[in-house]
Amino acid sequence: MECSFKICADATDALVGRVATHRMLLQSVWGLAHVEDVQYLRVHINHLRQKLGPAAPLLRTEPAVGYRLIEETT
Repeated sequence: MECSFKICADATDALVGRVATHRMLLQSVWGLAHVEDVQYLRVHINHLRQKLGPAAPLLRTEPAVGYRLIEETT
């Protein structure tokens, strides 16, 4: 499974409106051996945002913590 899709799926499953920590996402996607590879996660989040296009702002960065997927308000 493509990493950016796995990150998005994991974040969407349980984290709309809540923070997904770097550690949680790294462990979920790449396993315990990579829980400190935050820069690796940032690269994949950037790719994910590019794929999301106009919806990219819905994936918010929580500095030094992780990411939050917010609900779109219409």
